[in-house]
Amino acid sequence: IQMFTESACILFLRDGSLNLRVKIGAKCGFFGLPDCIVSVSGVKYQLKRQSLQLGIFESIANEFTAEDVRCDVRGDCLVTYEI
Repeated sequence: IQMFTESACILFLRDGSLNLRVKIGAKCGFFGLPDCIVSVSGVKYQLKRQSLQLGIFESIANEFTAEDVRCDVRGDCLVTYEI
């Protein structure tokens, strides 16, 4: 599922992988809904098989460091980023 606003994209990803083409320096966040395990390359604070739990541990203030980003998810994850 993808939703767009004037300044952001919000994605819901369940048990899958995602390749994004983004702007370097754009802000992003990753949230478990309610929980997930995430690996993301191309971000300032790398996530490698990181467990995310809504309200307990989230990656809310991350930033893209590459134009091509890969996100691998087990469970339910909400991905937000600036466009």
